[in-house]
Amino acid sequence: MTGSEQSETIDFGRLVSHVAALIKSHGAMLAFIVLLFVGVPEFLKALWRFTTGEYVPLLGLAPAFVLNFLGLSAVVTASLQHSQGEDVRLGGVLSEAWHALPQTIAISFIQTLGVMLGLMMLVVPGLYLIATWAMALPYALSTNRGVIRSLRECVELADGVRWPILGFVVAVQVICVAIGAAFWFASKLSTSSELIQVFVMSPIGLAVFVLINGLSSASLFHVVAWDHDPLPDSIVNEIFD
Repeated sequence: MTGSEQSETIDFGRLVSHVAALIKSHGAMLAFIVLLFVGVPEFLKALWRFTTGEYVPLLGLAPAFVLNFLGLSAVVTASLQHSQGEDVRLGGVLSEAWHALPQTIAISFIQTLGVMLGLMMLVVPGLYLIATWAMALPYALSTNRGVIRSLRECVELADGVRWPILGFVVAVQVICVAIGAAFWFASKLSTSSELIQVFVMSPIGLAVFVLINGLSSASLFHVVAWDHDPLPDSIVNEIFD
């Protein structure tokens, strides 16, 4: 589809089917990745606070953040490999995710900072950036573009479908909040609710949050880049070759 033929809708049915296929084919591996790189560091931070009564020092938080981003990078990498019909294996996913870690950290930092500043500026600029950069990470990892170039070219990729993208992103965050609330209520049913919340629900909840956001971002990119293509054919061919 060329830029002049672009639609202002997204095939959400195909998007959901793509996420479901990912979970069906690689759900166990993805769960292992987020629990290892997101859940375990969160558990260790909780253990530190519980045993010392103090927050984890900044020096200790840095490795946890790096591992969290590595988990996100691995989820997106596995999703992209699946989308491109590659053989998705844990070793290959982690290897690629490790090499993509600087991109993942840089893009995530710029996204967060840009959206926060945009929301402070009458909200609308922040919503624009949420929709525009929603696919920045999978785009960068798929095309091996630099951080700034990926963010810039995502402006074209999102052209014409920003409202559907924004709606999808909001829906994903609502799902994350609902799951978090379910975890919180479940922990309250236990007689040891505080311990359950700190050592079980919080690590699992954060792992699920990273998993959902990584899968949704990569799947959104797959559907938009395939069905809605305002970019040059050379870029699209590079993505899906």
